[in-house]
Amino acid sequence: MISNPTVRTFISTFAIGCALFASALAGAQQAAGHGPVAESAKVQVPADSETYILGPEDVISITVRNVPEMSADYMIQLDGTIYFPVVGQVKVGGMSSKDLKDYLERGLSKELREPQVTINVKQLRPNRIYVFGSVGHPGVLDYKRGWRLSELIASAGGVSLPAERLKAIVFRAGTPTQTIPLRKVFVDADEASNIAVMPGDSINVQSDITVRISVVGECRTPGMHEIIEGQGAVEALSAAGGQTQASALSRAKVMRKGVEMPVDLYSAVIDGDTSKNVKLEDNDTLVIPQQYAKVAVTGQVNHPGTQLLPDGRTQTLMGAVTDAGGLAGGAKRNGVQLFRLGPDGKTHRTVYNWKSLGNKVPDPVLQDKDIVFIPQSGAPNLGDITSFSNLYFIIRTITGL
Repeated sequence: MISNPTVRTFISTFAIGCALFASALAGAQQAAGHGPVAESAKVQVPADSETYILGPEDVISITVRNVPEMSADYMIQLDGTIYFPVVGQVKVGGMSSKDLKDYLERGLSKELREPQVTINVKQLRPNRIYVFGSVGHPGVLDYKRGWRLSELIASAGGVSLPAERLKAIVFRAGTPTQTIPLRKVFVDADEASNIAVMPGDSINVQSDITVRISVVGECRTPGMHEIIEGQGAVEALSAAGGQTQASALSRAKVMRKGVEMPVDLYSAVIDGDTSKNVKLEDNDTLVIPQQYAKVAVTGQVNHPGTQLLPDGRTQTLMGAVTDAGGLAGGAKRNGVQLFRLGPDGKTHRTVYNWKSLGNKVPDPVLQDKDIVFIPQSGAPNLGDITSFSNLYFIIRTITGL
């Protein structure tokens, strides 16, 4: 602290001069909405003005002892600031009256000896809440006591998108910004997430970022679809209506910038293996191939014909006969025949006893273009009439394999 009386007097005179200049400047700012407010403001003093948290549109009275030129009423601007002589621009929003008093005294002590500042809350800010983003009626709402996030959004017309895709970003003076997934509020009914709102809060309801994916092939609604950023092939398939009976999910693939990536969607969708759910990026193409592998079950079964081999799992001879309605009356149970075209181009026939399959004899796994033939009991064995190759050709022609 400076002790020389002459110097101290000069500094005090200089500070008062600065204060007068700043006061004039503040008067100009007042006209522009940045400075002290008129004396006609209505007084609405809070119960405990010292601990009351200041915010935009509050009117405060600031008095500096023995420096009347610095004493005036100020409205806190929407950005939470005021301009105070000597100290300059002050971020008031979020401070208590005591916090502001201490801050101003520290700032003024650079120019004044032992400044004493008094803060009074002269007029409380209006009870307003600002809601914008993905709601029915964004804008300014009058606060109602006891409102929580759900009541506020309902009063703003509700959400304009599914709650699962939305999050609320809560801005409140003096506290860290909060981000709340609205699924927790409106779907999971999580009370902890349904926070109480306060006057002066700003709520931004934002949708998740989406990416556009093309889904082609064996799905119910092929075409361009949107999924949430970070989601994968499972969600893209769901957006496209899901798979069809002919979908070969195990052979799906993603095309990305000319690069082909295999995707085992069968494990991801049917088995629930999330590690197989490849994350997709904007403009990816998800290809769902058609399941073309077929077998034929003909002869003495209730529903003879061709069958698609199931994707992602094996099909056995007994399973195919069961899918064909089971053995019909008069079937030759000890003459069940499996025809298979070998890699050598020749037709191979294996005869099974139905009673032994799965017990004494392993139930064979079928392959593409296999033919299961159940002869009629007492009828001549077709294998004795013609060659295996001719019989295989005849049955393939009949079944359309």
